[in-house]
Amino acid sequence: MFAVTASHDTGPHNKVVIEGATVTLHCNATGNSAPNITWTKDRRVVGNEEKLSFQAYRNHSGVYWCSTDNGFNRTFNVSYNLDVHCE
Repeated sequence: MFAVTASHDTGPHNKVVIEGATVTLHCNATGNSAPNITWTKDRRVVGNEEKLSFQAYRNHSGVYWCSTDNGFNRTFNVSYNLDVHCE
């Protein structure tokens, strides 16, 4: 059995923040065997944990993908659109 749940703080999958703010994205995955989590942005790996947290700057704007893999299948499960604005 393989199940994935994802949450984006307590809000929607689109997030607008002011430059310098801390952004935290969550992707929780459960299954048998335990899935690996990979965060990507612009096709580059940016994290491998359930929580992706960073101080946001304008170049961080874009789409973040949470991908899970338990050895049987790899799917992009959820995406988050981050828009970073200047003060």
